Amino acid sequence: MKHEEKLKQLHELPESALRQQVLIPLMGALGFADVHEFHGSREKGKDVIFREASRLGEIFVHAAVVSTHDITGTVGDTKSVERILDQVRRALEEPYVDMYTGRSTSIDRCWVITSGRVLPTAIDSIAGRLHRSHLDKLVRFVDGAKLVALLDGAYPQYWERPAELAYYSRHERIDISSNTLDPPFDQKVEDLSSAGSLSSSVYAIKKAVYALMLNIEYDIVRKLASILRGTHPWEIITLWEELDGDRISGRGTAYIGQETEDIRSHWQYLLDDTKEYEKRFGITPKSRKTPKRED
Repeated sequence: MKHEEKLKQLHELPESALRQQVLIPLMGALGFADVHEFHGSREKGKDVIFREASRLGEIFVHAAVVSTHDITGTVGDTKSVERILDQVRRALEEPYVDMYTGRSTSIDRCWVITSGRVLPTAIDSIAGRLHRSHLDKLVRFVDGAKLVALLDGAYPQYWERPAELAYYSRHERIDISSNTLDPPFDQKVEDLSSAGSLSSSVYAIKKAVYALMLNIEYDIVRKLASILRGTHPWEIITLWEELDGDRISGRGTAYIGQETEDIRSHWQYLLDDTKEYEKRFGITPKSRKTPKRED
């Protein structure tokens, strides 16, 4: 994949996907510890938190302010700069309650990370305004081009299966790339007897289900969408078994085409490999209880 294509792919991600699918695994691959999302009403400017241990054993806490927009700093385009500046100030000046210690903790360094561009004028504007409070030296900037370089060097597997969005409704897009499954099924196993890995079968099922959704009556679409959201092998197995037996074949309400046969084949692979996986890792029915999800 060319550099320009990678830039375009990152820039098209929504901010939540940039945080969860790109930055969190990337920071872990770069050697940072305790990487977790802090985005929400209590974030105080901090979208992602991570730690770094120095060679002397000191622990430094970092916060990332995440954006998907260009940060230009040009005249007449100060909105993004003002928003970023406010987040940086809050991240550095306002402590947060550490989820691991329960203590109020200060941020040692703040990263401004965007999948777009960061122009020198924006850096100068933000750093200049932070200089008065001596916070400018604690801020670092990463733009889309730098993000691509970091992914290429530390987390190249991201490009193997990028986020793939299924459009369930006008208001919801579901990522069906399935790079990560729910524990305890998140072990990286590629040598299972049928399809090789659980994630491969889950991904194949989701691809075929999405194709089927485009040709199916609406009363079944909500159930199929729950498969697209699923990240637990037994959840996928159970939902399709119910749909195939009671809703699709039994009632004949769905379009029965090649997609259905593809799903059935991958469903059998997933069922066989999941049982083998459980036997290999000693997973009991109690420990594989599927999560409750809303349709």
